[in-house]
Amino acid sequence: GRVAAGIANSYFEGTMTITNCYNLGPVSSLSEVGGIAGFGYHSVISNCYNLGTVTGNSLAGNIIGKNDGTSLTACYISDECPAGPADGDAPRLTDAELMQADLGDAWLYETACLPRLKDFATLPVVAVNSARYLVAEGETSETVASPVTLGSIEGLSWSVSGPAEIDGDRLTPTDKGEIKLTALAGDYTREYALTSVYDKEAAGIGIISADSPEVVAWYDLSGRRLAVAPRGEVAIAMTRAGKTVKVLVK
Repeated sequence: GRVAAGIANSYFEGTMTITNCYNLGPVSSLSEVGGIAGFGYHSVISNCYNLGTVTGNSLAGNIIGKNDGTSLTACYISDECPAGPADGDAPRLTDAELMQADLGDAWLYETACLPRLKDFATLPVVAVNSARYLVAEGETSETVASPVTLGSIEGLSWSVSGPAEIDGDRLTPTDKGEIKLTALAGDYTREYALTSVYDKEAAGIGIISADSPEVVAWYDLSGRRLAVAPRGEVAIAMTRAGKTVKVLVK
């Protein structure tokens, strides 16, 4: 084929404005191929982003392939997508940056989730592609040592294999090693590979649940008593036996 796109192949002046949409799937063509539009003439694309891989010749772009006077407003490219020769100035964003992007009132914004259109927010394919994870400051999406916040969407669940545990919307590394994290919604899954560099022996601390009945009081590392258990942080726990231990609270 010649012209192809995730949303609209070709459109011309006065015939179409593309707004409030995003592409998840791969798009491929010989020419004029885009994640959102293949070819546009003096029109408008706004409030859109592309997550799919676009392949083609020099007229291939993650938003639009051949752009003849079309304006792009609030259009973003996931940094997971290979760069396209026709990408132009469309910003490339990490997951964390895309979560913060302002795409307007038609979108739903939730912690550790990419924006998704309100009208389709609960569809399994939308949920599994929107739910992501957030790592602690200073860590990367591939290598973690601290608890990770998971995207929480109705109808979606997470599972993990490797040295980590999931409690609600939090994944906690328990030792060094490779972690496979899987999001599941309906018949759709999405997998992530992470490396845990958390060394429980070197850290010299254990891991304990915030709801543990063995803990009678919590303190921060400066010795100040805490009203509630600080999930995802290192703290001092006083046990029923009267001992104090430094632990990672999950």
